[in-house]
Amino acid sequence: TFSMDDYTMFASGYGCVENNLFSFLVSRLENSYALSDSFRPARALTLALYDSRRLPDFPHTRASSSFSAVVQLYAPSSQLDTAEVRHGRYHDTPPWCHFGCDAFKSVHHIFARCPAFLAIRRAHGMQLCDETSSWLEGKAADRVREVLERAAQCLCSDDAGLWPQ
Repeated sequence: TFSMDDYTMFASGYGCVENNLFSFLVSRLENSYALSDSFRPARALTLALYDSRRLPDFPHTRASSSFSAVVQLYAPSSQLDTAEVRHGRYHDTPPWCHFGCDAFKSVHHIFARCPAFLAIRRAHGMQLCDETSSWLEGKAADRVREVLERAAQCLCSDDAGLWPQ
């Protein structure tokens, strides 16, 4: 004959728990932990489906400094410890830029928009343009030189028309 227990555990979204309650609870805790924002990056930068260009091999291995290598390695997967990431994962800090901006302190904000670092961005942009011009001196045709110098000027800009989003 068929009979049911007097008391059966039930979980919404799952149904009746038929066997070992302990293994069921462990399984549900593992699933909830794996889906939480603190377990994995909140978001990852992905290439568009139509972008067939191959990614460069480990760009951080040719970085000019260890700081640059860390940024190149961790920024695409939202693993840099910014206020936006910490707020999204742990809720232990406000997400706002602590340099007085009315913006989230994201990787993009710090490296491309924050006024606190404007002088640094401009100085490095000018240095890059100067070094590009001196390197191309007498080595390239005028049109090629003009295109490369314009590209060097745009490297430190935040123009959505130039950079893929």
